[in-house]
Amino acid sequence: YTAEYIYGSWKVEHNWPPCCNVQFIGRSCNVENETLALLEDNGVNHGDFDASVLRDVQTAVESGLTLRSDQEMGWSPTPDMYEGRRDYRKQRIFTIDPTTAKDLDDALHITELDDGRVEIGVHIADVSYFVRPDSGVDGEAQRRATTVYLVDRVIPMLPKPLCEIACSLNENVERLAFSCVWRMNKDGTLENRAGKTKGDEVWYGR
Repeated sequence: YTAEYIYGSWKVEHNWPPCCNVQFIGRSCNVENETLALLEDNGVNHGDFDASVLRDVQTAVESGLTLRSDQEMGWSPTPDMYEGRRDYRKQRIFTIDPTTAKDLDDALHITELDDGRVEIGVHIADVSYFVRPDSGVDGEAQRRATTVYLVDRVIPMLPKPLCEIACSLNENVERLAFSCVWRMNKDGTLENRAGKTKGDEVWYGR
């Protein structure tokens, strides 16, 4: 079980500080109980997302929702979402993740240039497109702070329609990203080119 100390009420004549029971978890030496105790002890919010948060997410992604051939939910950007964005769909972009990973939030591309240099691109899922400041999902993400990975489970920072679908850089699907792209020599150095500055060699944005 977990207990909470009642601050300021421990009197000198009492051997132990007064507490109130908060939650009964179960007996020790049980994997599930020990896992729940670990999460509680570290303040990890592992409960379900509130209905209001899920409504925010549904509103944010609904215009691009699709039903895949395997009857699972999918998502694709609508034409207006491409406006003002650089298009990297012709690049060979890849992620480095375990085969069991579902929330693929970062990816890379590497292209050899004609002048002997290489172009490197780092692409991060553009979560900010879907999560608006001060929205319900924004507040919940701030409270959770991060996705927690345990041996047998994942406690997500964002609801599944975002972290595993619309904001996951999955294979053979189009996604929105925030990118940083730069060109450099094969020894890893950057240099100015005739008529260009280092600012021309590095770009970041949507």
